Amino acid sequence: GQSLKKVEDALERDNFMTPEEAKDWGLIDEIAERRTEPDSGKN
Repeated sequence: GQSLKKVEDALERDNFMTPEEAKDWGLIDEIAERRTEPDSGKN
């Protein structure tokens, strides 16, 4: 986790992160290599 001050500072403005930065920050648990496409049911 992050300190309250660090979270407050980050929320002060738009903050865009790479997936790696989000993982290091503790916002996500893992990075998916590729999104799976939903099955449309059509062949």
